[in-house]
Amino acid sequence: MKFDLEWRDRRVGSSQTPRRFLDYIVDGDSLYERHGADFIAPLGWLPADEDEKAARRLLREEPPDVDGRVALYICPEDGDLFCGAITARIERDGEDIIWSDLAMSSFDFVERKWHHDPKWDELRFPASEYRKAIAERPPVG
Repeated sequence: MKFDLEWRDRRVGSSQTPRRFLDYIVDGDSLYERHGADFIAPLGWLPADEDEKAARRLLREEPPDVDGRVALYICPEDGDLFCGAITARIERDGEDIIWSDLAMSSFDFVERKWHHDPKWDELRFPASEYRKAIAERPPVG
């Protein structure tokens, strides 16, 4: 699968904050458009240090941030993971990066644990293309 990043605008209603962010493009299709939820990728709109941490998590250079998983899409209002997220396990398999177990993730405050509702099939990308797209992404701002 081909992996790239592309600027995208959040779908907004009258009480939502407009956001421009870097979306994941897989084989020419926007994953934001595909998932249809009100979550956006963390790249391109968070403060520069948080943007860098998000990129490093995607590259497996920073520990996962949600129950051993990486948040691919987060709350577009404040980036708070406890608002819910779309997450995946990110692994390396030879020359590929694999996003597996993609799920809608939410924290249950009563049980004090994360729940992951699987939604999408595994995605596999050439590691060099994936790394280049993330490492050479446009800077925040």
